[in-house]
Amino acid sequence: MITAMQIHARFGSYFLQVPAMGAALYFFRDQLGLKLRHELCNCGKTDPTDEELASHLWLELDAGITIFLQKVDQIEPRDLGIGLEVENAQIAYEQLQKAGVYVLEQPKQITPEVKGFEIHDPFKNSIFIYGS
Repeated sequence: MITAMQIHARFGSYFLQVPAMGAALYFFRDQLGLKLRHELCNCGKTDPTDEELASHLWLELDAGITIFLQKVDQIEPRDLGIGLEVENAQIAYEQLQKAGVYVLEQPKQITPEVKGFEIHDPFKNSIFIYGS
C-alpha cells in the first residue's frame, strides 16, 4: 500500500455526496460564499440557472481545495473532516450565524493563535471552520 507520505501527495479535492443538489448549492455557494467553478455536466449554457444546476449529478466548488458535490439519493450523514480556513474565526462565526448556517458551538481556542468551530451542512455533515 502506498501512503500519501511516500508519494508526497497533498490534499487537493474532496468528494461530498449529497441527496439534494439544490440545497447543497444554496448552502455552499449562497450561505458559505464558495465560488462555483463550473459544472461537470454540460447543459449547453454558459450561465445555467439554479434549477438547471440543481438537476446535475456533479458540481465543483472552489474553497482553496476543490469540493465536488455528487448527487446520491440516499446517504447517511457522517463526519467528513473538511476544514475551511478563514482569516478570523469570530467574524466567520458571526457571518455564518447571520446567513442561517447551523453552527454547533461558539469558536473555541485550539492553539494560542487559532480558534475553531463546527458547522453542519443541510445533510448534517460536519465542517470545521478555523482561523485566527
